Amino acid sequence: IPSNDTCSMPGVISVGQTAVGTTVGASNDFTCGFNYPGPDVLYTFLVPTNGAYSARVSAVGSDGGFVPLDPYITQGTCDGGCIAAPSVTGQRVNFRAAPSTAYSVVVDSNSSNTTSTFALTLQSITPPPNDVCAGATVIESPVWTPIGSKFSIAQMITTLSA
Repeated sequence: IPSNDTCSMPGVISVGQTAVGTTVGASNDFTCGFNYPGPDVLYTFLVPTNGAYSARVSAVGSDGGFVPLDPYITQGTCDGGCIAAPSVTGQRVNFRAAPSTAYSVVVDSNSSNTTSTFALTLQSITPPPNDVCAGATVIESPVWTPIGSKFSIAQMITTLSA
């Protein structure tokens, strides 16, 4: 049983670090608004600055690169508020975090009969400028100009809906 299988003894990871771990022998203890049926393990961390971060799980050994595991992030307590659920692409989750706040990354098996050795990497990332509302990209509305038509848009809509 991995020592970081429960809230009472989480593993610790720092930004810029890779930790090697396993879900072999672990229980299914954690949720994040959903419940993967497989075993999971827990790592806690703090971030040095306000910013964007990424937790990525990758294969260890000769399994051809397939890792049936997904990370997700909780804030505060061990199985506290889920702030970043697994991505649809799997094996990576990006999130925003603030210093002096405790976070956890749960590495969860997406199948009840799947266990795996993995490498978990926690790193700072640079998101695109339009990642937050303040940096939203403005999309101009196209100007519609009829070519070769004697109907206006309003006339066409009225005609089509009649």
